[in-house]
Amino acid sequence: MATEREHRDQAELNHQFLDSFAEEDFPDWAITVRFYIAVHAVQQLMERNSHRVDNHDDRKRVLIESFPHLWKQYQPLYQLSRRVRYFCQRVTVKQLADSETYLERVERIVESELNPRPST
Repeated sequence: MATEREHRDQAELNHQFLDSFAEEDFPDWAITVRFYIAVHAVQQLMERNSHRVDNHDDRKRVLIESFPHLWKQYQPLYQLSRRVRYFCQRVTVKQLADSETYLERVERIVESELNPRPST
């Protein structure tokens, strides 16, 4: 299993890859890369909390049970990426924008879970 840091580094590499091409030219790849950025963000949280998951079904179970607020943002991105990867669904401008929004929310939630603000 990869470490929390390795997942963080992989997410950053995936961000760099996403920035290397025009999303409107390859919208299916933009959504797929965003999903894998989300996977690595979530895996950081899994590692931090000693949840050993190595497949989508286990990740889904842990998210639903332990992080339902995160699951609500991760799940639509997961579903969209599956539709474009496996069913060759054409990507709309709205879906592309939604994928960006979902990823931003996933990353924000993971960041807040990994680095909670101190109580005042």
